Amino acid sequence: MPTRLWPARVPRRSHCLKPASRALHNARPPRRPLHSASSISAQSAEQRVPSSAPSEPTPTPSTSKPSSVTLPPPLAVKNVLKEAASVLRRLAPQGVGEGAVPWAKFAERAAEDLGAKRRARIAIVGDRLAGTRELVTALLDDPFSPSHRRKAIWTRWDGLDGEEVVRIQHGNIVNAEGGMLTIPAPWLDKDGAELFEVVSSDLTKHIPLLVTMDSILLVTDSTRLLSPLSQILPHLPISPLAPTSLQLVINRLANHSFSYTPSEEDARVAAALEAYYRGAPHPTVTTVSSSLALEALEAFQSSASPNTDAVRTFQAKYVGSRITHLQTALSRPLPDDFQVNTAAGIASAAVGAANFGVVEAEQEVEDARRKAMWLQGEAERELGKWSEVKELEEQADKAEGIVQAALARYAFWKLPWKVDDLGTEVRETIERTYGRELERKLCHDAGRLKEIQADFSTTTTRTLDSFAGSSDLGPSPFFSPLLLNKIAQLTSLTTLTPTSLLYPIFHRRHQLIQPGGPVDHLHLRAQKLVLAAWASFIGSPLAGLAGWTIYDIQTGTAVAAVSFVWAGTAWWCQGNWRKGLKRFWQDWARVEKGLDVDLKTELQEVVRAKVLAKPLTAAEGIQELVSRRETVLGPIKHDLRSAQKKLDEVVHR
Repeated sequence: MPTRLWPARVPRRSHCLKPASRALHNARPPRRPLHSASSISAQSAEQRVPSSAPSEPTPTPSTSKPSSVTLPPPLAVKNVLKEAASVLRRLAPQGVGEGAVPWAKFAERAAEDLGAKRRARIAIVGDRLAGTRELVTALLDDPFSPSHRRKAIWTRWDGLDGEEVVRIQHGNIVNAEGGMLTIPAPWLDKDGAELFEVVSSDLTKHIPLLVTMDSILLVTDSTRLLSPLSQILPHLPISPLAPTSLQLVINRLANHSFSYTPSEEDARVAAALEAYYRGAPHPTVTTVSSSLALEALEAFQSSASPNTDAVRTFQAKYVGSRITHLQTALSRPLPDDFQVNTAAGIASAAVGAANFGVVEAEQEVEDARRKAMWLQGEAERELGKWSEVKELEEQADKAEGIVQAALARYAFWKLPWKVDDLGTEVRETIERTYGRELERKLCHDAGRLKEIQADFSTTTTRTLDSFAGSSDLGPSPFFSPLLLNKIAQLTSLTTLTPTSLLYPIFHRRHQLIQPGGPVDHLHLRAQKLVLAAWASFIGSPLAGLAGWTIYDIQTGTAVAAVSFVWAGTAWWCQGNWRKGLKRFWQDWARVEKGLDVDLKTELQEVVRAKVLAKPLTAAEGIQELVSRRETVLGPIKHDLRSAQKKLDEVVHR
């Protein structure tokens, strides 16, 4: 039997993840019980879907419309069972959920069980230490019955090594064979009942059998009290139509008093029940002593003749054992509709398990949403740390200073002799200095980003792997091989190299020195200026000579005119060279500004598209799976409310 079988109760919202052994008393809402406090209640029929589900207003008597058709109880309970089974199946669509699937099977079998009449089933359940076998012997044995009947009762477990269940039924002929005991037992014949004696150190594996019982007696001893039963108590369905179907028997193995009086053990039992159920109604408790009853039977049987002393001893011990109280309780006839009562208990338990499953499914959704939000938050936080490139301005100023020093060697008056070297030298200076320090820094940053990428890759893988394990609902709906494959493909698509951040520098450096770029324009301007200067310096003397020769201009005037033209030409060359340099530095500034923008954009793009690609993709994929799961849970919760409403109608009719 799965150890994670859901309890047939819905835990309180604040304790929804408590162990199953405590889920029973955590599950009970503070509402009026359906029966007396002397017996355990089933899950309250008024309990609704967990608080996280959208609640519907409860119609008042004045506004609610009565159902036009009242179904017979068997059919009404069967409908509840089918709806609950459907909800549980849809909660675990792959059919392997250890929490949902067993209760779905129990509900389906219970619905089938309502289709035909059968014998009543009574179970006496406990382990060897609780004296369960001895208790059943004391219940069945009769000192006045034939010896072969008594022998069959006392030896019913002989030869059944490894077996943990013995079936006992009424029959006129005594027979014990293969774990089946047939004896004359009028109290079994009266109801046509069959007794199942379940003795095991691990009772949870017998839950599929126990949920089909019409009446269950849980046996424990006065020392351990509820401890040996804590694993199965939350999983035993309690019919809201027959709340006394579950009883607790405290077997005092060491108590040899001949009369029953309240004792310290009774107070311990009451304290244990209160601690376990926390004020909720609990099973009817009967205290007996199987050892005292067996002593009484042995004393009567061992006497040669039933004399007065033997009878007195037998009566004292037998009455003191309180076995008769238990026999009287078992002798009470079961109601005619016991099958409906049992099915109603399983229906109530299945609805309770479905409620528990919806709570767990919603918790899975919230857990997945939190993981997605955490991944996205961590990625966005890391992205915010890389919003700008540090030391960019300092590195740009250093490169600008080196280029200025190179251009300082090209005064306008030196250009006629060095103009051909201008372009080559400036290009080489830019190639050698522009962004080189920044490149080394960005290569280092790329290495840091590669480490961060590896950390986020590990975190993403660990987060996705957390969905790989099965829950009580089966494989997690958030475990997606497609998403895992998509994340795996990103490994080759998001490779980081030392040059991953350097493209803007390469591009802007090339923009400065490419043909038609700022350096080329500066060189071309310098060449034009030199040509104009040479034309002026050569042409003006020729013009002065022509004027002196042709127009008989005085020599001083001609020389003055040539000198004036030369001075004007020098002034013009100086001004145009300054304008050329100014235009060059304006282009430089625009390139620097573009580099700043490009580096920030490239850095953000690389961090987002490569470093943080896996966590952001995983977060987006998980969010999409969360939306799909919420879409599936909506109709499930609606159908669960419908099943709960129908169950309420069965209970309160």
